[in-house]
Amino acid sequence: MHPRVIFEPRTTLMAVMEDSVLFAECDVDVHSHDTGPFFYINQFNHVQRLIRIPIHHFLAVMRTEGPGHVREEDLNLILLSNVGRCGSTLLTQLFEQLPETVSISEPECLMPFAADPDLFRGKEKEKEKAAPPRSFTRGEVLKACVLALVASSNSQGERKTNIVIKPKAHAMAITRELDETFKGRVRHLYLYRHPAQYVTSVSTVFNSLMHPVVRSAVVRFSIKMGMESFIMTHFQDKSTRRAQAMLHLMEKVDMNKNSYRFAALFCANIMSLVEQREAGGIEFKFLSYHELIKDAEAVMTDVSKFCGIDCSGGTAATAATDEDGGRSSDGGDDVGNGDGDGSGSGSGSGKGLALPENDSQNNSGLSRQHLNNYKKSLDDAKVREIDHVLRAFKFATCETFPIDSQSFEKMRESV
Repeated sequence: MHPRVIFEPRTTLMAVMEDSVLFAECDVDVHSHDTGPFFYINQFNHVQRLIRIPIHHFLAVMRTEGPGHVREEDLNLILLSNVGRCGSTLLTQLFEQLPETVSISEPECLMPFAADPDLFRGKEKEKEKAAPPRSFTRGEVLKACVLALVASSNSQGERKTNIVIKPKAHAMAITRELDETFKGRVRHLYLYRHPAQYVTSVSTVFNSLMHPVVRSAVVRFSIKMGMESFIMTHFQDKSTRRAQAMLHLMEKVDMNKNSYRFAALFCANIMSLVEQREAGGIEFKFLSYHELIKDAEAVMTDVSKFCGIDCSGGTAATAATDEDGGRSSDGGDDVGNGDGDGSGSGSGSGKGLALPENDSQNNSGLSRQHLNNYKKSLDDAKVREIDHVLRAFKFATCETFPIDSQSFEKMRESV
């Protein structure tokens, strides 16, 4: 089998390992939200054949001109970083309605770079004295992975030039690395949500995944043991002031509690953004979930301008739905600046962009119908616990946490 098979239609990059890459040949277009909201889950659900290619062959093919070849200078790369459970799936669906634009939601192939800062840097080979030196760099592999994702989106038919990549929230740590890999040509967006609503939403998902008895055992013997390490993946340099402050906090609070655990995860994500912005001089466009569901037309007009996407055909939105489904808030309506009932439709004539009327995660285990069975509001004690974490890192508390993006950016400057 020739390595150029990776450019065949419906063949997409699935995973990256130390010595090879894995492509999935699927029976549907796994980029499409009609298939499902998450790229990696679509691959797992619809893979027909796995194709494993040695990494040096993969890199050679990605460098070679020919059918399927992608030139980075022809692309408008947009990175949608996010805190998680914040409307990012909805936003990627809106991007898909723009001309020459594709959204790639949560590709698994980026996660090894976030999980292991030493991957492809030679350090994993230090104990193997006889191992030959690598003929490639980490940056070359990362770039090839992104270009392979782009190539597969183009193989579906219409050629795309605006490429929106939404990594998983905990891939935040490689934002600066991606920017440097593409020499500052990436346009950066960051989407967030009120912390009380975030903790409620993540807790709901967590509670939905396992039977309570099993969940109790996992939390006690596994999650707590690994949660601190998971949170710290947001910091590629564990010696920084903010990383050390996070380690100190996690030693002092009960990480068995969802309120502490997920509030820490929320703060780590934002602090990672702050550190990378400071170190790399990255310009972010900050986006608020609350502004998105209130007036999606205005938000998308602003975002499209920032991203250099022509949407002159109109950006009206006609309905509002969030990632947890529908217009209701996610447990934060009684907490400070929660979004009340979450209702509100985008203004405009109804032409151009339109927020989807159906649940944006209907084809996944995160649908509104499924999650509503596990949803619990925060009591005052849990809000105080969230506030304790927020104060530790100089964030505003739940009562005053900014839900508009301009105020959020001002708060971010003080963190």
